[in-house]
Amino acid sequence: MLLLRIFLMLALGLTINSATASEVSDDTTILFPQGEQPLLLAGKLGSRRRDDNQNNCGTSPNVWTLNICESAPFCYVTPLDMNLWLAKDKRTGQTERLTIVNNFTGQKTERRWKAKNPTLHWPIKDMPIQSGTSYLMILKKGRHSFSNGITLYQIPADLSISEQVREMKQKGCIPQTEMLLEKHPA
Repeated sequence: MLLLRIFLMLALGLTINSATASEVSDDTTILFPQGEQPLLLAGKLGSRRRDDNQNNCGTSPNVWTLNICESAPFCYVTPLDMNLWLAKDKRTGQTERLTIVNNFTGQKTERRWKAKNPTLHWPIKDMPIQSGTSYLMILKKGRHSFSNGITLYQIPADLSISEQVREMKQKGCIPQTEMLLEKHPA
């Protein structure tokens, strides 16, 4: 009985400590999707909770530029034309280091993201895109880091706007769908 009580106290203590550890970080929040490895999703820098309002991420310059702050799935047509973007107020104003990790294979690549460049081209040679795969984006910002998990889906290039909207909705690329509808009202 005594051993059982000690075991339960240790287990409870470890649970509390691990929960506290995930709350201590001001830079990220941990999300555990069903059946997947844990993904780090972007939280508001300096906040202990993830803000579900994506407005704090800013608006991507166009439908086909990936806003690495948004955690929604992202649809692309051609991997060769894929660009990454992060709102200016989320950047340090200095050259930063972006690490991209394929959550399925564990493959990773790093790129320097110069402050003067608002976008960064996806490193297709070092990190081929696999449709339906989630990627972890980690942007090192001095002593802090910004992390976000994003799933990418390829859609056919020969679709009409209405077909693109339907395909993107099916894949969950909602912020892009909204941008596309604003640009091309039905």
